Amino acid sequence: MKPLACRHSRSLLAFLLISLIAQAPAMAKAGEGRPSPSRPPACAPAWARMTTPNASAKSFLYGIDGTSANDVWAVGEWADEDFLVQTLVEHWNGSAWSVVPSPNVGGGTNGLRGVTAVSPSAAWAVGETVVSADGSHTLVERWNGSAWVVEASPNVGPGDNVLTAVSASSASDVWAVGSYLDAGTETYRTLALHRNGTAWSVVPTPNVGTAGSYLTGVTARTSSDAWAVGHSIDVASGRLKTLVMRWNGTAWSLVPSPNPSSSGDNVLSSVAASSSTAAWAVGYQRTTITQNLALRWNGSAWSATGTPNPGSTDNSLSGVAAIGGADVFAVGTYSGGGVRHPAAQHWDGTSWRTVSTPTLPSANSGYVNNVLASASAIDGQVWAAGQHFESDQGNETLAERICPVRVLDSGFSPSSGTVRYGETVSWSFPATNAQSHSIADDSGLVLFASGTRAPGSSFAFDYIAGGSYPVVDATTGKRGTIKVNPGVTPASGGTGTQFTVTWSSASAPSGYVFDSQIKRPGSSQWSDWKVGKTGTSSTFVPDSGQGEYSFRSRMRKTSNGAASGWSPAVSVQVN
Repeated sequence: MKPLACRHSRSLLAFLLISLIAQAPAMAKAGEGRPSPSRPPACAPAWARMTTPNASAKSFLYGIDGTSANDVWAVGEWADEDFLVQTLVEHWNGSAWSVVPSPNVGGGTNGLRGVTAVSPSAAWAVGETVVSADGSHTLVERWNGSAWVVEASPNVGPGDNVLTAVSASSASDVWAVGSYLDAGTETYRTLALHRNGTAWSVVPTPNVGTAGSYLTGVTARTSSDAWAVGHSIDVASGRLKTLVMRWNGTAWSLVPSPNPSSSGDNVLSSVAASSSTAAWAVGYQRTTITQNLALRWNGSAWSATGTPNPGSTDNSLSGVAAIGGADVFAVGTYSGGGVRHPAAQHWDGTSWRTVSTPTLPSANSGYVNNVLASASAIDGQVWAAGQHFESDQGNETLAERICPVRVLDSGFSPSSGTVRYGETVSWSFPATNAQSHSIADDSGLVLFASGTRAPGSSFAFDYIAGGSYPVVDATTGKRGTIKVNPGVTPASGGTGTQFTVTWSSASAPSGYVFDSQIKRPGSSQWSDWKVGKTGTSSTFVPDSGQGEYSFRSRMRKTSNGAASGWSPAVSVQVN
């Protein structure tokens, strides 16, 4: 049987994910693997990991979407101990993720690549099912409110037909895109299927050149406005070029798109649109190293927008989601220092910036690999799904989300949020606001000022140090608070254990210092412990016997004595 992983229609990300399977050890039994945390973190204004189940020790998520913060779907695949790949569907009900049974066609390989949902009783997932040693057919599954069922989907010709993405503006307007192998030319061509409410049909799509064209992302904004993106192969150079097309209600047509790497590869993986004049497409460009690629549609043309590249050797974006016209998140992965991290970028209407994302460590410190494969904006939140790899434990599903603080005409919602030191906090200014707003640090530390932010825009700031930071909206006078936790490791130990208390992710900027206090067992009073420090952490050996030791920290400006409030306390148990 030809492995699902070998399909040429896969994006770079999919090739990367599957190549890592080959590097992993023998398959563990279904359900085995490194235990996950007991419960997901509360939704915060910074990216945080959620707890997701695994169907086996080789479990992957590729697509995510939902209708509300209590109804989110993620899809992908899992492999058994014989490397038979099967569909994987997971659902978030507002409190926990769970695996939901999903059908497979035949006795061979089946995988899901994308999902879209329009109501609690209507969602679609797409992918492929291997029907022979040399070919796949399209796979479409529908959630009917009680179960996932296979829907009949057409194929073009006898060769490979693969669906990689799906998007719906309504239950009667669903688009799925991918590619198929043309038997006559033996090259891949673009493929688009449309569901009109009752059945799927093939809709003609254009191609570029004769060497191959592939679609990997789609977004359906209305029945007369949809975008699809991917890449084509240049006949002369053999290089990959960006591919963009648009649906106008009647036909798909090519739209010119830039290729920033003129002598290298340029690939688009995902697309999102907030209006007819605002859309984004992301992927990667590669010459000597792989770098992020982001394009923006302004209503008349696509242009490249510079994106940071935090990785020293490899950067790629695979998902994009738009909360508003100037509030967009892109996710993917980057490599540096022997570690592959999940990546997130944020567009605030002016530029892209890297925002913090948690990296899940590996039981083998020499093999840490985290990838976010897709993103979706749901109820003002952004959700992302992907995979975490471990060489000695297999592959686990990965989901993260961020819930930006909403700056409303009536005030901050929520009025406070809690994050960890070193994390990026995001604020959204909803398009429903009647006026512009301007927020700023209100602690006296003069950490930031957003400037005027119109409805539909956003702002982000990196809180490096523990503390409690008031934020004021100059437009309304309303106030909110960001609470930043310090950290202490290990979580417990004996009277001879050396603990490390960390209050900042970076050394204090010039003119600032950090203060830390301690509360010892049996005491209700806080005492100064480390005062006026510029470093990030200090070690501690219990000095008052057994019991609970608590720590809190703050940031202080030396010129005027202004300081943040004290952070929430973090504690260790000494036995």
